[in-house]
Amino acid sequence: MYEIFDEFCWTKEQKTIIHDKHGIQGLGNFAHWTLTSSLSPVPMHYHSNMLEMHCMIKGTRHNQIAKDGRIFDYSTLSNQVFLTFPFEVHGTGDSPRYPCEFYSLQIDLTDPYHLFGLDQRFSFALYQRLTNLRHHQLVLGATHIEELRSAFNFVTESTPESCMVGVQFLTCFLFCLQFLTPVQKSKMMVIDPHIKASMDYMRTHMSEKLQLSDLAGIAG
Repeated sequence: MYEIFDEFCWTKEQKTIIHDKHGIQGLGNFAHWTLTSSLSPVPMHYHSNMLEMHCMIKGTRHNQIAKDGRIFDYSTLSNQVFLTFPFEVHGTGDSPRYPCEFYSLQIDLTDPYHLFGLDQRFSFALYQRLTNLRHHQLVLGATHIEELRSAFNFVTESTPESCMVGVQFLTCFLFCLQFLTPVQKSKMMVIDPHIKASMDYMRTHMSEKLQLSDLAGIAG
C-alpha cells in the first residue's frame, strides 16, 4: 500500500491546484474534475493526516474503502460528498472512472491551530468538527455546492486577495459539514449485476454507436 501525491494540472478535464501553488494553510490539493470520457481506476492508497472529500456535481463515482480485512463499496451520486479519513485505505475498485463532474479537496490536519489563517480558537474549533465527522457520505445542498464553487474560482485566480476571499467560502463550507444529513444505506444505489454490466459498457463506450441487442446480450 502506498501514498499518492498529485501534481499540478490544468487541462479541460482536470484542474488541480496543489499546496505549493495556492499556499493556503491546511489545504492540500484542490481540484475540479469534468470527465467526458472514462479513465482507468484509482488504485488503493492512503493519505497521511489528510481528510479527503469528493463532492459530486453530476454523475456517479464509485469508491472502495479497505477496513479490518474487508472491502466496503460506495456509490456517490450528484449532490453528495464522499469522505475518506487520514490513513484510510481507499480507491475506485476495478471499475473505470466514468464521466462525471466533481470537486475534490484535501484538508491537512497536521496542525490543528493553524487552519486557513483562522486564529487558534477558531482553527481548533474547525479541527474538532472535522475530526468528529463519522460518516463517509453526506448530502449536499445547492448552497454548499455554490460555496465550494466560489471557493475554487477565487483560489484559482492565484492572487493574495482572491485566495483570502476563497478561504472565506471554503471555511463556511467546512464548518457546515457537521450539519449535513448522512446518506442512509437504504438509499445507496443497489443495481442488479447484469444491468450494471450493461451500464458499465455504455459508460466506457459513450463515444460509439451502441446497439440495443449488444446491451441486451451483456445484461443476459
